[in-house]
Amino acid sequence: VGLNWATSRLRKATRETIGQNVDRPYVDDEVADPAIAAALHELSVNHREVIVMRYLLDWSINDIAAALEVPPGTVKSRLHRAVGHLNELLDRETTE
Repeated sequence: VGLNWATSRLRKATRETIGQNVDRPYVDDEVADPAIAAALHELSVNHREVIVMRYLLDWSINDIAAALEVPPGTVKSRLHRAVGHLNELLDRETTE
């Protein structure tokens, strides 16, 4: 449920044009919801890059693994942890 919720919020918050960069200007330009952009910036680089590649760029697990030169299982575990951390950050944001 949490993964679906985060995925839905991320996809709804994106704009049509998507580049290949996970730096602050890219995330700020592509994520319309400031709460999501702020939460993404609080993630580690490893977590932010898999979130951006998977949910904003819509890359497959195998494409991400090839780009990062890591096994697909590593991508899956990073993605799972990243989504969990992102959910925590967004929950904290909504309760403040």
